Amino acid sequence: MKNILKSAISVVIKMVMLMVIAVMLSQCNSKELHEMKLQYMESMNIALADNLKDAQDGYIRVLRTLANIMADYENVPAWIRRDHYEYMLQSVLNSESGIASFYTVWKPNALDGVDSVYRARLGSSLSGQYAVSFKKDGGQILKQTVADADIATVMEYINGPNAKKDLVEEPVLGQLNGRDRYLLRMSVPIVNRRTNETVGIIGCLLDIDAIQIFLEYVLRDNYEIAAMAVYSDNGFILASFVPERVGKYMRDVDVIWGEHIKDAEQAVFEGRVFYRRSYSPVLMSNVQIFMTPINIGNSLTTWSVMTAATEDYFKRRSSLNFR
Repeated sequence: MKNILKSAISVVIKMVMLMVIAVMLSQCNSKELHEMKLQYMESMNIALADNLKDAQDGYIRVLRTLANIMADYENVPAWIRRDHYEYMLQSVLNSESGIASFYTVWKPNALDGVDSVYRARLGSSLSGQYAVSFKKDGGQILKQTVADADIATVMEYINGPNAKKDLVEEPVLGQLNGRDRYLLRMSVPIVNRRTNETVGIIGCLLDIDAIQIFLEYVLRDNYEIAAMAVYSDNGFILASFVPERVGKYMRDVDVIWGEHIKDAEQAVFEGRVFYRRSYSPVLMSNVQIFMTPINIGNSLTTWSVMTAATEDYFKRRSSLNFR
């Protein structure tokens, strides 16, 4: 009911905005019209970026809730901590449809002080270090031990200068329900309440298909937007108006930027607002391109949301479509 109400309110707000703009359009000259539409497209780009950030931050909030519970581990009897947290992770994974996997990795002997007792236990490394993951597979939830290479990566992070920050990594190709998918890994620190030490992380894997679905809904509901893409901060395409480009890099396939591709890519690397005019051979039109960066959680990772409008949109006197 809340989602339906939120959608209804959004539609009403947009309709009111469009009617106001329609009246204003009828009273302005061509130059003013063009400038107004530029501002409108820029504002829409910012709003869409905020919307995407809120969706991703929702997963961060789930992880922080779990991390806050685990941070209280010293008040849980040592001999039940592993069982207690594993039951919790499985239960939450069952209820979170958008999450493909949960995992947690702790510093050696940090959780219960007796890693050596758990050497033979699934969900512990060869030394007994707590490192367990749960993933969805064909309607079942499978328990696994986190790979040694991933444990090493986590340890490097939580022993480093950014141990108190969220971590959002680049998507990697993996398996989900027997299919190859690009999976996005994000995690948050588990901080001991007494010592303020980062003792571990809790993380999840997300199928980036959800970002493509978001983009396609936006294109369907906003005729003004002729092209759209979402980039990670290394230029990886998370979602695109040309779906075949997902998983590739903007420098290799996003011809919409034309001669400005290097500047656009640098803006993505640096997480900067960016605007250019260009020509799109795919849309066969001159385009005005807008790009807005977002941070995921409090991580150092930025994504950039790109939208573009064609020359035809800016030339139309009455371009607002009341649907």
